[in-house]
This record gives sequence, C-alpha cells and structure tokens, in this order.
Amino acid sequence: MRKSLITTAVLGALAAPTMVFAEDAAPAAPAAPALMQGMNFPLSNNPNPLSVDAGPLGKVYISGALSGIGLSQDNHVANNGWGRAEKSTYGDITNAQVIVQKVDGPIQFYVQGGSYSSPTLGMPYARSSTITDKSFGNIPVAFVKVAPTDNFSIQAGKLPTLIGTEYAFTFQNTNIQRGLLWNQENIISRGVQANLTLGPVALSAALTDGFYTKDYKYVTGLATYTINDSNSIAIAAGGNPSGTKQADIDNK
Repeated sequence: MRKSLITTAVLGALAAPTMVFAEDAAPAAPAAPALMQGMNFPLSNNPNPLSVDAGPLGKVYISGALSGIGLSQDNHVANNGWGRAEKSTYGDITNAQVIVQKVDGPIQFYVQGGSYSSPTLGMPYARSSTITDKSFGNIPVAFVKVAPTDNFSIQAGKLPTLIGTEYAFTFQNTNIQRGLLWNQENIISRGVQANLTLGPVALSAALTDGFYTKDYKYVTGLATYTINDSNSIAIAAGGNPSGTKQADIDNK
C-alpha cells in the first residue's frame, strides 16, 4: 500500500487572475481590475495588485505566486515517469511565478512566467524543474487579447483551457493534489479563442492544438448562463474532429 503525507506552505500570493469584476466598498473609489484566469473557492485575488503606468500601454498590473511543498511517502516507485526514481521525501517550490497583464482597452495582454510543479493524485511526484522543462516551459501562459467592444474579444497565444474545473497551477486550486480527471483536461493550448457576452450568457470558442500537440485542429467551446451572483450553469465540450496521429506530432 502506498501512503503519502503532503503539506504545502504558501509563502506569498500577490494576485491570481480571475474573470470576476469586484467593486470597491467606497462608492467614489475606482473598481478593482477584472484580472484574467481564475481561482477556486475559497481562494481569491488580491483586490489591489501592484500597478504601474506603462506610458502608451496604460496601466499594467504585476502580481505573482510563491509556494512550497513538503512530502513524505512509503512504497515509492522506481521510475517517476521522467526516467528517475521517486524519493521517500521531497521539499520543493511548487510555484515561483510572476504575472504581468493589461486588462482594459482595445489591446490587452497576459504573460505568466516562472517555475511550477503539478502534484496529481495517483501519480509520482516530479520536481518543478522537471515539470517546467517537460511541459509548458518557463512561460506557460501568454496571450494577446483584442477587445473592440465591451462584449466581444479575440485572444491568441498560449491559452488556458475552456474545459474542466481544476486549474493548471496549484496556487489556483483548493486541492493542491489534483484528481485523476485532471489528466483529461487539455490545461493549456496554443491557438486562438473568441469570446462573446450577451446579457447573462457568455460564449467562448477556441481553435487550438489541444493537448499541446502542435496539431491545430482541436475545437473547444464553453457556454455559461449566469443565474445570479452565486449560481450559473455551464456547458463545455471539445475534441479533434479528424483525430491526431503520433506521426503528425513527430513531424511538426
């Protein structure tokens, strides 16, 4: 039987992005920015992230996350899937990331850089240095967003998934060790995405390389109906209509 004990220490979290628009308590104060990406309850954003005046770019927000993990286990495996033997104990930095973003105006952007690990239920642990190198690199998420109107936008780059309820990084999730279904999410993809809001209905559709395959034929979509501030209904679906062959990936 395999047993493990995991503890985590969040050393700092300046602000993680979300799509929620939060109003300041004082009526005369400006509203907090609608930062991109999200976090699971009860985690939440810093409502007042560091901001700088970037001249022609306007106001740019700077935030980040720094967290660590301690792990002890018995019956560790001889191969962790990355060609290395598992250890009985680990100490590691699970997030050391900086986020820079512009969230208003017709041209916006989001860049997230640093190192990270992805502890997952039933899977051997791999250090952040290995995960960062073997997955999405030191800039895992980066995209430009063109928003000609308040209710329509197009974004392109390395995009967060439209499918799934667990986010890519531990500082965004209530449970730092994600479930097995997390492996079924495409997490981060390269491609383009369009977003449209019509009253309480929000629609998003993306054409990407799915599971980071460089095969740009994956189509995903998300439709959300907001009932009130506490409740919403969402439907998400996606896939590659023509399928992806290993030979196609190797030849990219």
